[in-house]
Amino acid sequence: MKKRKIRNLILCLLTSVIFIMFFSISQGQVKAGKEVPDNDHPDETYGISDETFPPCSGENKQFTVDKYVGVFNEGFSNSASEMVLRNWNAIGLVPIEELVDGVIVRDLKYYPIMIIPTAGLHGLDNSLTVRQKLGDYVSAGGTVIVFAQQHGYEFNALPGGEVSGYGWNEDQSCHTNAVYIDTYHPMFAGQDSANLDASVDGYFSNWPDNATILLRRTKNAMPAMIAYKHGSGAG
Repeated sequence: MKKRKIRNLILCLLTSVIFIMFFSISQGQVKAGKEVPDNDHPDETYGISDETFPPCSGENKQFTVDKYVGVFNEGFSNSASEMVLRNWNAIGLVPIEELVDGVIVRDLKYYPIMIIPTAGLHGLDNSLTVRQKLGDYVSAGGTVIVFAQQHGYEFNALPGGEVSGYGWNEDQSCHTNAVYIDTYHPMFAGQDSANLDASVDGYFSNWPDNATILLRRTKNAMPAMIAYKHGSGAG
C-alpha cells in the first residue's frame, strides 16, 4: 500500500477540533490582489506566479450541498480551495471581514469546518480580534484546520495564543521520513508505516497543555501536528 499524504486526509475530520500542522498547500501565488509574504514561497518546487481558480466539473456527479468547508480567504486560499474541490466537497471562501463580523459563527451549521491556508495568518499575529473571533467559532463547535505559516509567531493569532514555533522560513524543508506518528488518530488509517513521507517545513516549540501531539519531526522529535480543545470546541 502506498503512503498517502496527510494533506489529502485532513478533510475527513468531522469532529469539533482545531488541527495545526506544518504541511504547505501553496501552488502558485496567493489570492488575487495580495503578494506572497516578503516574496517568500513555502514550496521551493514552485515558482512565484499568479494562481488560477481550479476548474471543477460536475459531470456524472450527484450530491446535495448542505454543508460547506470554509476556506479563510487569506494566504494561499486558492490552493486550499483546490484541495477541497478535489475531494468533491463544496467550499465557501470566508473573507476576513466575515470572520471579524462574526458571520462564520452565525453560519456555523453551514460551515462546520474552516481551513486557514498556508500563509493565511500573515500579518495577523497581533490581532486580538482575529484570535477572539476564531475562539468564538471553535467554542461554538467549529473545527479549524491550520496549515504551515511563514513564521512560528504567526500562530499567535489562534485561540488561546499559546502556539508558536518555527515556520517555513525558519526551518529546513524535509520530505522523506519527515515525520512520524506520535498519537494515533483515524485520519492515519491509510498509512502503512509510522514514518511518513510528506513535505514538512517547521515545527512547534510551544503548545497548550491540553494539546494532543499527533505527528513529530523525525530530526528532532518536536511536534509537527497538534490538536487542542478551546472552550466547548477544539483547536
